[in-house]
Amino acid sequence: EIRSQGGTHLAVLYAGPIRAAGGTAQAISVLIADMARRRFGIGRYVPTEEEVERYKEEVKLYHRHVHLQYFPTDEEIELIVRNVPVCLDGEGTLDVEVGGYRDLPRVSTNRVRGGMVLVLAEGLTQKAKKLLKHVKRLGIDGWDFLEALVNRSSGGEAPRERYLEDVVAGRPILSYGGKEGGFRIRLGRARNTGLAAVGVNPALMEVLGGFLAVGIQLKLEGPGKAGAVAPVSGIEGPLVLLDDGTVLRVDDVEEARRLRGRIKRILDLGEILIALGEFRENNQPLYRLSLTHEWWEQLARRAGLEIEGVPGPEEAIRLSREHGLPVHPRYALFWESLSVEDLRSMLKAAEFGDGGVSFSEEVKQVLERLGLPHRPEGGRLVPLGHWSKFLALLLRGLDASSIEGGSALEALRSATGLRIEPKASRRIGARVGRPEKAKPRTMRGSPNVLFPTGMTGASARSITKAAEGGERARPVLQLRRCPRCGNVTHRYRCEVCGTRTRPTGRAQQVEVDLAEELRRAKESLGLNGSVNVKGVKALMSSEHFPEPMEKGVLRALHGVTVFKDGTARFDMTDLPLTHFRPSEVGLTVEKARELGYERDAWGRPLESPDQLLELKPQDLIISREAGEYLVRVAKFVDDLLERFYGLEPFYRADRPEDLIGHLVIGMAPHTINGVLGRIIGFADVHAQYAHPVFHAAKRRNCDGDEDSVMLLLDALLNFSRHYLPRTRGGMMDTPLTITTRVHPREVDKEVLSMDVDWSLPVEVYEASLRGAKVDEVEDRVRHLGEVVSEDPWTSIGFTVETGDIGEGVRENAYSSLPTMAEKVRASLRIMAKINGVDVKDAVRRVIENHFIRDIMGNMRKFATQEFRCVRCNAKFRRPPLSGVCPRCGGQIVLTVYPGTVTKYLEIVKELVEEFGIGGYLGQRVEVLERSLGATVTKVKQKRLI
Repeated sequence: EIRSQGGTHLAVLYAGPIRAAGGTAQAISVLIADMARRRFGIGRYVPTEEEVERYKEEVKLYHRHVHLQYFPTDEEIELIVRNVPVCLDGEGTLDVEVGGYRDLPRVSTNRVRGGMVLVLAEGLTQKAKKLLKHVKRLGIDGWDFLEALVNRSSGGEAPRERYLEDVVAGRPILSYGGKEGGFRIRLGRARNTGLAAVGVNPALMEVLGGFLAVGIQLKLEGPGKAGAVAPVSGIEGPLVLLDDGTVLRVDDVEEARRLRGRIKRILDLGEILIALGEFRENNQPLYRLSLTHEWWEQLARRAGLEIEGVPGPEEAIRLSREHGLPVHPRYALFWESLSVEDLRSMLKAAEFGDGGVSFSEEVKQVLERLGLPHRPEGGRLVPLGHWSKFLALLLRGLDASSIEGGSALEALRSATGLRIEPKASRRIGARVGRPEKAKPRTMRGSPNVLFPTGMTGASARSITKAAEGGERARPVLQLRRCPRCGNVTHRYRCEVCGTRTRPTGRAQQVEVDLAEELRRAKESLGLNGSVNVKGVKALMSSEHFPEPMEKGVLRALHGVTVFKDGTARFDMTDLPLTHFRPSEVGLTVEKARELGYERDAWGRPLESPDQLLELKPQDLIISREAGEYLVRVAKFVDDLLERFYGLEPFYRADRPEDLIGHLVIGMAPHTINGVLGRIIGFADVHAQYAHPVFHAAKRRNCDGDEDSVMLLLDALLNFSRHYLPRTRGGMMDTPLTITTRVHPREVDKEVLSMDVDWSLPVEVYEASLRGAKVDEVEDRVRHLGEVVSEDPWTSIGFTVETGDIGEGVRENAYSSLPTMAEKVRASLRIMAKINGVDVKDAVRRVIENHFIRDIMGNMRKFATQEFRCVRCNAKFRRPPLSGVCPRCGGQIVLTVYPGTVTKYLEIVKELVEEFGIGGYLGQRVEVLERSLGATVTKVKQKRLI
């Protein structure tokens, strides 16, 4: 709206919270508003000092009560508010009011404006780099302040550590940025990465004790903020030290499982595969990359050489010496991690034999830092495989006393005359984030039917138990009238004459005999016996239409729960996939041909289940657990068709494979549009694989997001907007519309940055050495946005091979371990093994960012809690003086128990003692313990960890 108060300016009013829009879309909406302001000659918004401080307070309050993905600093908030040419405003969304800067003339409410906060924090601040890219591309002036915002975020130590904020106990930090032993970046894309998803060798999942699993989220130092993990066997796995002193690289999952109990240290996590498109999408400069085989081959061709395969040790050294090529990456070690003195020690400890070399045991730690696979043998350290011969050729004849240079790498280059490149040019920080997911969608109480029980059935909401107890419900329901006999009822069919009733448009409280409702439902379905049907406490819709009880009976019979819109859903983590093999998803060649897959990715006729096929854009490979649940939903739908509607069953499914070829709807939270898809197979992972364009059509990427699928016929039969809650956001996450055909030019634009080449040009590697942006090599790399302008479904390539897309750990340790104490202790054991982790710092962050916040939050809840009657569930702000419920005489109990507040205290005290956490944080724990003793009744606790 245009405002004249305090100078004519434009205000943008945001509803809240506007989760349907991603951060980039939120930020661009402000840019569009500024363009409109200029077009119509409206003045700039100039905030007062009070308004600037009000913005700061609202952001802090929102973060405290709701939590922001990105929490901007006061300086960042002030920089934006003072420079954005339009006023960010909106309605009050939280039942929380600001303490200061109230009743401002140009702010209509004292409540926290959630929509405005999200646009400011997760839009303008978090997506400043992306917004700056659009501003420069469009040549828009007046937004130069974004440069300062981006530079503020890019410089200094603190911004780089944002991936370490909000560390959760039991989810380990795996790698600190720049620290030896952490993840090494490998640039490229496998068929199951991209669109924010990253790849690790599946052997690493086993080596890390299951704390990494397929689909789990990694919080990253860059280029994006997070990524879901996919298994990529074509990249290097971890380097480990075994209990017998052997050091070896583990690239095979089975070998990792065998060695899991013998691993003493994880010297190097191996490579993490990140697509080039992530740098393009996030407007990030390329990190310095390490040489790969494909780039080495291109350098060889540039030198006029045609070399097939990987050269042997002698050939690799000869090619470097004679043609100036880098030594092949197969023979790369972490020379950059050693000092010149370390190199001298190695040379002094070396003993050369026939075609090989060994070292004395005093340089054991040097060889481990070097990343040299070796084993102790006869009092010597013997390099494994080709390393003995290569190091003999490299080091023979070098004199330790004549070695000079600023680092071991420089000294070795100078002494040998070879072009030796660093193996770990850039190590990236990462920690475990949100666990992977594959679970049925349930509401509180896991209801089977949207039929209100009121307060009957206690907290279990069980219609069956209430009916058996002879209880009657008094819910608010829509009244309906029979057009034939005029009978008024809440039922969809008149109990007098059997005619379908019509709504009167009036809802009121009615008395419902639950036993009679169940009896009628079972009788109409032709069912006998007892089944535990659960309903909801009350209907949240404006019209108060209940579901027919028959649907609840059939859902309960098949173990299916209902969502707020009448559908049954299964939630899974999103992973991308552009190519698959029939054998890895449970398809035969014949079935694949039936589904339209007649040729492989290279145009050859499909004859073997191991051929690689390009995935069609609306085909899904879902979790096998999802398949099993959807079979139950299919049986429910078939029974509904047959017993309730009097029609023929449709699915006739007895096992997941029977659903192959059937249609589903993919549905992301915070949207109102479903996307039509087709099941073509199953994977033994807690995730769903789909084409990146399909995920983008749902407005999702693969940074750890999860969403749901539902059978198409279930949605067509059972979805109704009449069931939707009237509360804010009630229409979100519902298929009000369905996209039946997906086109890459009509989806979320992030996917268009995905690289689709079969190989990356060596110019990308060379650009990374000077820290260039992707724009500098734009003409050398194809991305999806470029190719779809020519042909929407042109062949999509990938640069790194991988094995089975289901290989690796299926369920992460955080989810499988039963107690928080076990999760914490197991994660500490893993972090203590990893070279790239500062365990004491990790413990400090867990205490400060998780445990203390949790304890203080629970103290606040304990002090302000309600009280509850165990019999009628009535709630009271203060306990009645009589000590019993004034309504029914039931016992009054707490809703927040002392154990909830103190449950982590012993864990914290043990961690403080074990890791010597002192100073301010140690004192803070002591003060917190005293506060708990004064506030909460002491509860005797056993040792937890």
